This record gives sequence, C-alpha cells and structure tokens, in this order.
Amino acid sequence: MVTLSSIPGRRSTSSTPWIRRSFSPWAVCTVAALASLLGSLASGPCWPQETAVADWDSFEGAAAPSSSAPESLPDLSNPPSTIQNQDDIHDILKLDVEQLTQLDVIAPSFQTEVTTVTRQESNVGRSPAAVYVITSEMIRRSGARTLPDILRLVPGFHVARMDANKWAISCRGFTDRFADKLLVQIDGRTVYTPLFSGVYWDVQDLLLEDIERIEVIRGPGASVWGANAVNGVVNIITKNSSHTQGTFFQAGAGTEEKGFAEARYGSKLNDQTTFRVYGKWFERDGGYLPPTSPFSQNEPDDWRQARTGFRIDHTPTQEDLLTLQGDYYNGYSGEGVRLPGSFPPDFRVTLRDDVHVEGGNILGRWSRHVDEDSNWTIQMYYDRTERHNTGFLYAEDRDIFDIDFQHSFPLGDRHALTWGFGYRYTEDFVNPQPWYLGFNPTKRADDLFSYFIQDEMEVIEERLFFLVGSKFGHNDYSGFEYQPTGRVVWQPNPRTAFWGAISRAVRSPSRADSDLELVLLYDILPGPLPQFAVVQGNPHFKSESLLSYEIGLRRQPAKTFYWDPSVFYN
Repeated sequence: MVTLSSIPGRRSTSSTPWIRRSFSPWAVCTVAALASLLGSLASGPCWPQETAVADWDSFEGAAAPSSSAPESLPDLSNPPSTIQNQDDIHDILKLDVEQLTQLDVIAPSFQTEVTTVTRQESNVGRSPAAVYVITSEMIRRSGARTLPDILRLVPGFHVARMDANKWAISCRGFTDRFADKLLVQIDGRTVYTPLFSGVYWDVQDLLLEDIERIEVIRGPGASVWGANAVNGVVNIITKNSSHTQGTFFQAGAGTEEKGFAEARYGSKLNDQTTFRVYGKWFERDGGYLPPTSPFSQNEPDDWRQARTGFRIDHTPTQEDLLTLQGDYYNGYSGEGVRLPGSFPPDFRVTLRDDVHVEGGNILGRWSRHVDEDSNWTIQMYYDRTERHNTGFLYAEDRDIFDIDFQHSFPLGDRHALTWGFGYRYTEDFVNPQPWYLGFNPTKRADDLFSYFIQDEMEVIEERLFFLVGSKFGHNDYSGFEYQPTGRVVWQPNPRTAFWGAISRAVRSPSRADSDLELVLLYDILPGPLPQFAVVQGNPHFKSESLLSYEIGLRRQPAKTFYWDPSVFYN
C-alpha cells in the first residue's frame, strides 16, 4: 500500500486544547520553569506568567498585561485540585513546582466530546447513557477499511459479516441482516431505509480519514432521535473542511482487496470559506465458499464501487456556520441466491445476482450560536437511492426529503431547555417485481411529523444532573407515538460518574411490515410436489414498544485504565 499526504499546518480551533489531555507534573514544571526564566530576562515591572499566557495562540481573547499594579496572586496555600477552565490555567502558571505536582488532571476519557445523547455538546462524563466514542486516531490505528469493521471497536456491539458485502449489525439482541432497531446517521442524515427499517451497509461508505468521530449509544435514544432508535444509535460525524486542508492520496492492491484508490483535496475559497472534494474507488474479491457450493468457482459476492463528494463550510460571522455537502456513488454488490422456481425437479433456481446500486445526497445546515448557552440549527437534505437486481427482475427507487430544526437555551440558572421539530417525506417505486417477491402497492409516499422537548436540570452544581424529555411523532402506519425518558447522572469526583435511565422507545412499522408479499419454498411433506408458503404484510401492523431500565458506572482511576460497566433490563 502506498500513502502520500500533504497537510499544511493549522491552528487549533479549541480555546483550551491541552485541558482535554492528561499530562505529567514534569511537563507542567518544565513549562512553568521556562516561563519564569523568560520573564526574569524581561526588563521592567512585568509579570512573566501573564505575558506567557497572552502570547499563546490558544488564548485569543487574553488581554495584554497592564502597566499598572497586577491582579492579586491566588492563594498559593490552596492550589486548584483540578484543571477545569481557562481561569484555572491562569492560576496554574502562578504556582510553584511543589504545588504543580499536587494537581489532579481531569480524566481525559471523561472529557471526550459527545453530542448524540442530548443533541447538545457535552462530554462522556456527563452523559446519562451507555455511550462510546471512536476517535479518528482509533480509526487510523485500527486498519479498518469499512464502516462495519470500525464498529467492531465498540464494546457490546454485534457485528457479523455474512459475506463479502453484507453485515448483520445491532446491539442488545435482534441482530440479523435486516435488523430494524438501530438508528444510523451520517452528519445528521438518517441512512436506514424505510423499506424494512434497516441499513444497506454496502452503500454506507466515506473517506475514513475525514471522520472526526463516531458516537455510539447502546440503548434507547428515541426521546430526541425518534423511532427506530430502540436498541442503539450510531452517529457518524465528519470533520469540518477547515481541518482537511491540503492533498491526500492513498492506493493499494492485494489478493482480497484487489485494488483501491482514494484522493482528497482541501483548500480555501476566502478567509471565511473552506472546502474539500474527494473521490474513492475499490474492487474487492468475493468471500470464501466451500467446494460443495455451486458458486465456489466464481465467488458471486464480489464488491466494486466508486464514490465522490464535497463539503463547503462558510463562517460569515463568529456566531454562524453554514455547511453544504453531498455525495454520489455507483457500483455493484454481488450475491448468490436460491429462489423459488416453476420447474421440477426441485422447483428452485440458483443464480448469480449483481445488485446495481446508485445514489446520492445533498445536505445543507445553518448553525448559529446566539451566546455561550443558546444556539439553534436548521438542516435539510435530499437523498436518492436506487437498487436494481440484474440476476432477476426486481428494482427499488427511493427519494427522501427531510427538514429538522432544534433550539437550545437556558431557563433560569439551573435549567437547559432544548426543543425542536422535523418533517420527512419519503416516496418509493418498487417495480418490476418477480412473482415470489413484491410490494402492494408498487408505489407509495409517506409523511412523518415529529417534535421533541427536553430539560436538563443541574440539581447540584457540577455534580448532579437530571434530564427529562420526550419525542412525539405521527406516521402513516401507526399514527401518533410518544417516546419519553428520564435520566440522571452523578459525578462525585472528576474521575467517577454514576448514571441511570428509564426510557420508552418504539419501532415504527416499515413498508415491508405493511405491504410485503413473499413466497417461500419448503420441503416439509414427502413427494415430488413443492410446498409454498405465502407471507403477507399487515396494513394494521402496530409499533413495537420497549420499556428500558438502565444503570451504569464510569471510572478512570488512571490515565491508562478506564472502565464502563452498565446493566439494562428491557
């Protein structure tokens, strides 16, 4: 494999990036000693520690040292026990070596950013759910080439590869190819298909180097994300285009990975606008089949696909961020199938089927930070998918339009309120159809209306938080649905957190539940005549509901050890 990359240096966007990392007292002492040495060489009655902070790029808003009397030094007899905000950094630079060694740095795993639990920026330590975050560094070190392989890194997640291009993925049970209780999103765009409420994993792909993190919730997340977030939520978040500047190229070939090539270019349109474009192609061999298989010679489940996309980020003001992004893909996912036939002796047809997959999407998002505690976001996207079987006559074309809005603001001193609404329109056309597989009617359009509200209460400052909220929605299959939750998290110290939750979630009926017509062939009775079973959907199918009880503990006693047990009862 050959990898070439050219990434120009860029300034960190975090105002206090080193707070999120664990560092040794010796590193702190070295920085403090250098700052003191430089300050002692300066002339005039200045304060070297303050000068060091003002000159550091991370403190964009730091004021220049005043020529008048400096601010009073902190009480050095009681140094801060933890590092939590920018004011603590000013105090730390005023401590001597002995006091610096007494500092307790916040557990780095607790400070990992997460937004999926409450739809607001938070961290793992304050999240009242079984949440796990896969970072871009973890992805790079894993060597994974597909999104399903990356999800193998999540504890308690079930990832089973069925053949070269199909997976069964879920958590907390109900894992099969058509698992319908897991919600998957890419940059806020829902990628499960309303045909069976599952995910076609063979068309979910990205330039893996562009992924910022993958947030995974094990357990219900329906109170803010809606139906199908029953057993878990996977939220894939890609990097801002300002973080992918320069040129990237990667290519390789092998026996199973027959060939692949990936390229990306990022640059600036002006001081407020950055962009990136990428392209990706691969061809993968089929999986292993035993010699007795009728497909052992031609390996029907080979996989080949090409993909391209772009992202543009524009910041007209410090409070606003406008994003426009899109993707397009085209390829083939092979499979070997045994289908009911019309002729003796066994009334079965064995054939190779190449599924032609093609689709694309375009998404626009406007985010505004009104102030430190208030913000709102509006997002719209259009998604087009096509799956046409070439081995037998079957095709599905689908269009989805979705709009979503959310607003967060403080309510008093101890309440953070978040509310929002959404609308989704989906239309499909399933035609042609073979006699043994079909949907009636062949064309259908459905609407989904939803809104949610939640309140996060700070019961004890920086220690105890309580969250209550619910999602409400109406769909064309089961009508009105509600999905409430109550969650609590207690942090007795910066390295420990206890949490618990009670939630209700529903799995709304899909097109297959309501309109499917399927013929199955069985060998039950002896004799030459075949026995067929007909499976038909139920237009009066009701939603599956779940009531879940969860408790969990997070603890990071040392930098290199972190544990996160949880117990649930559904």
